Amino acid sequence: MMAAEVNLLMRLRPDLWDGYMTLHRATYTALKADYPDLPIFASMTGIDLIEGYTDADYADQMRAFAEVIDYTDLFGISLYPFLTGYMTDAIPERIFDELAALTQKPIAITETGYPAQDFAIDAEEGLRLEFDSDPEKQAAWIDLLLDEAAEHRFVFVVNFILRDYDALWRAIGWREDSSITFRDTGLYSEDGEERPALLRWREALALPYTSR
Repeated sequence: MMAAEVNLLMRLRPDLWDGYMTLHRATYTALKADYPDLPIFASMTGIDLIEGYTDADYADQMRAFAEVIDYTDLFGISLYPFLTGYMTDAIPERIFDELAALTQKPIAITETGYPAQDFAIDAEEGLRLEFDSDPEKQAAWIDLLLDEAAEHRFVFVVNFILRDYDALWRAIGWREDSSITFRDTGLYSEDGEERPALLRWREALALPYTSR
């Protein structure tokens, strides 16, 4: 993977996008010339590519997608459904169909995760966002993820955090801000206990599977 979550630049600094795409196209073209059989790809934040899921400008995101997709061998998706308007109140079950409809290119989930515990974020201007979750909600996301991976024949799927990093979070002195977002998304708890989602993951690995 040559770049991660590239459409975040369009969302956060659209003034830098054209310069980035000049670099992106040149890098991809040079790498493909030297390694024609090697899959070379960039990832994008999937939640920003579906209208209404986040506050990202949809037209800008579609422009970014259209420009990147011709210079990536896979549609790499970084996907965190609880960072949408759904938060942890519900799982957006059509999200994979909506993303798959954007292109015929092979899809890979370059990173994903879902919290197995409650957490809160102190956002801007005194706003506090509370996310209510538990191991069953996390397992429901992993169930959907792996079922859709088989349905759409994803090239690969990566769960970003293996084990909760509470000890690191406390040692560094992080607060209830964005640093807590992924703390409790491990398939193992901070104590090393296996979560139900891990069993589902292992079951999926045991099944025969053929990608595109």
